[in-house]
Order: sequence, then C-alpha cells, then structure tokens
Amino acid sequence: MHEAEFWKIATAIEKDGLWHLAYVDDGATPRRGYTTGLWANFRHPEICVVGPSEETALSLLDVIAEAVRAGEGGFQPRTRYGQFLEGADVEFVRVEEALYEDAFPTAVWYYCHHLQPAQGFPMLQCVLPYGGNGAFPWDPDWPAHLDQWQPVLGLRL
Repeated sequence: MHEAEFWKIATAIEKDGLWHLAYVDDGATPRRGYTTGLWANFRHPEICVVGPSEETALSLLDVIAEAVRAGEGGFQPRTRYGQFLEGADVEFVRVEEALYEDAFPTAVWYYCHHLQPAQGFPMLQCVLPYGGNGAFPWDPDWPAHLDQWQPVLGLRL
C-alpha cells in the first residue's frame, strides 16, 4: 500500500470517526478481511473474518462495525450472534497477538507506527459456521477439509 493510502485511512479514522475495511488475498495465506478504527473510535476490538470472498467479508465486517457504532458491540467468545448472517449464527474468538504483524498490516501500521505513542489493540475473529450443517471449527462434525479455508486464529475462551 502506498503512503498516501495510509494517510487516507488515518484521516477517515481520526477526523471522520469511521473505520477502514481491508481484505488480503495473497494466495499464500487464508483470505481475510479486517477492520481498523473500531478500537480507536469506539474502544471495541477490531474484527476480522477469515475465508469468505472479498464481497462477503467486507459486507459482514461493515454490518458488524455499524452494530459497534450503534452501541451493540461487546461481543463475547462462546456466545452465538444471529443478527449478522441470514439464517446462521456466528461466534467470536480473541485473535492471538503473535499473528497481528503478518495478518493485519493496516491495523498494525495504524496503531503501532502511525499513532504516537504507539498502542496495542485487541482483535476478534468472527467465525462462520459450515453452511451444510451449521457446525463451527471446534465442533466434532466440522468438515476437516475446511480447516485450511477458515483457520481459527485464537482461542475460544
């Protein structure tokens, strides 16, 4: 990403009170979308989703971010939320910080390099169920071949 793009992102977060949506599909790691700005503007963990197409991921993230802005955040692990996907629940897990640098470059740039002093930020992964049976990756009936499609980036505490 070019420096001018980073500054546009910072302006949207700082002056407009919004968030930025990013999507990574580099072919080497699982596809993922994530937010930057929820922590800065709403003190809510950033959100990522791993696996779906860019259109699906960014649409889902925008719906979740709007819920955060409306004060409906505070998503907790081991709780199912049915308001984001039609006909399916999602769950959230806390993402391990050791993964941030490689997985979420825009958020790392913003919080750790742009802001002075640098600050940390929490990240939650929105985990999607398998459409065939509604199973989640930690359920025994989760299809093993989907582990590469949607790896869980943290612990379901």
